[in-house]
Amino acid sequence: MRSSSYCSASSIDTNEVGEYLTNSVSRSIVYTLLLSQPLTREEIEKSPVRASMRAISYRSSRPERTSKENVKLRTLLSKGVSSGILFAYKSGGRNYYFLNSDLMLTPKPIGGRKERGKGNQSMRMDVKLEEGVGEIMGEVVLPPNTRAASSHAMPIPQIDSEKRLILWLSWLTTPVRREILRAIAHEESVSRPVLRKRLGFWADRLVMNEGIPTGILAIDGKNISFQFSSLQITGEGGDKGKGDAIKWIENPPSFMLSRSFEPLRCVHGSSAAIEELKMAKTSPMRALKELESAGRKIISKNRKKSLSANFFEFATLFGTFDSLPRLPITRTSVPLLLPDNISLNDKSAPVVWVKETKEQMAISRTQFAVEASRIFAARKAETERIAELEQLMRKIARERIQEHLEKVENRISETQLRSRSTDLALGKDSIAAFATLEMQREELLNEKKYAEKFLDMIFGSHQR
Repeated sequence: MRSSSYCSASSIDTNEVGEYLTNSVSRSIVYTLLLSQPLTREEIEKSPVRASMRAISYRSSRPERTSKENVKLRTLLSKGVSSGILFAYKSGGRNYYFLNSDLMLTPKPIGGRKERGKGNQSMRMDVKLEEGVGEIMGEVVLPPNTRAASSHAMPIPQIDSEKRLILWLSWLTTPVRREILRAIAHEESVSRPVLRKRLGFWADRLVMNEGIPTGILAIDGKNISFQFSSLQITGEGGDKGKGDAIKWIENPPSFMLSRSFEPLRCVHGSSAAIEELKMAKTSPMRALKELESAGRKIISKNRKKSLSANFFEFATLFGTFDSLPRLPITRTSVPLLLPDNISLNDKSAPVVWVKETKEQMAISRTQFAVEASRIFAARKAETERIAELEQLMRKIARERIQEHLEKVENRISETQLRSRSTDLALGKDSIAAFATLEMQREELLNEKKYAEKFLDMIFGSHQR
């Protein structure tokens, strides 16, 4: 086992891992890989989604040193590999970076007393290398002694996106942010003047410029609170408020990143090998190490743009939700999600919630803006730049039209399946329903015809 690509349990430095997950540049790398992996250094540099992660900071107004950006990124990738967060897979003379899905990240409990001592600035988190394998559900690999949550029982806190995960890890592990959570949870909610009096203006600045805009904290009138800062166990008779107070920050969840065999599918000849490794109860990172040792190359075109399982969230407290409120377009912060019922789970078998990515991120506009700016910044003749821009626009148009055609064809197939009948009925309702389905099918066929015609006009029928 190479120390440059994979780490042992004794070599994990908690502070290095914590700093990597809280630094604005390095956490943008983790965020990018949560959405799509593996990626090369050049692909990470060009990824437009990194900017959205880096912008979330109350210090984001400072000018950035773009001239040293590439050098800094190269250094951070090496640091990520040495600390154990990243796994470098060498293929075709290039390094492809995976997230280490065997790492279990557990923020330390935030109690009622203020943390003191010499190590007050150290990261408050436990990092464990979990190579054991419990249940395997498709591509997803659960750790030992865990069970998956159903779609109705969602563990708390409700961390529902990759970006929210990175932000919550920052707030649960860095001492300055933990102090804010502790002060709020002490009285369930506090006003800004009270928070400033207790902790100072730095806390108010963090709350207003990072906590509330990102949805970690919420403000209701004058009071600031956070998700499930204090809850009551529902009584046996269904009466709320009868029970002991639960503060999940005193029992925070654990997390694992992309613990799935799915990112490994881009390795040449991995399908048969992965099935054998599943039977042998091999963790994804161990499996990746074996594939690399066998000299198998990565086929770039086989990589998925979005992963089906991005992270795990472990919880011993979980809540049952009837319905989750939708975020109004006019609001910048997420409303507090309060479950209807709260119960304690058996601590010997924590509940695991699998975060699934169901839709790809709509980033084509950002990609176009980034690529176009690079084309114009290059020292080329105007005709060459125009030709490159035209090629870029053609590429985006082709992708969008093809995606639209696929949706239309799927709707046509669904309509045809519904219009099939096993017997003949001459009733008025039956004839009307059949005629409606036929009209829908004709409309979809016309829509497909015009989309294909538009495609021919842009690219020519011989290029399709």
